[in-house]
Amino acid sequence: MSLSIPDGRRHLVVYGIADAISADPERAALTAAVFGKLSDSEPPDPDSIVGFLDEQQRTVLRVTPDTALFHE
Repeated sequence: MSLSIPDGRRHLVVYGIADAISADPERAALTAAVFGKLSDSEPPDPDSIVGFLDEQQRTVLRVTPDTALFHE
């Protein structure tokens, strides 16, 4: 899979293997870790967000990069 991250006229393209993670406890633990990083605080208890993830029908997409290209 490829993921493109545009920034005006520049962009980063990341190629790699993607895994969809839709089962708990792994889905909740990974999401909690991301929430903690985004809010620059302690991650929430993964058990406390399972209901939210189910309600929103959330799946974690984990990309293991093997190549990254930066284009200007």
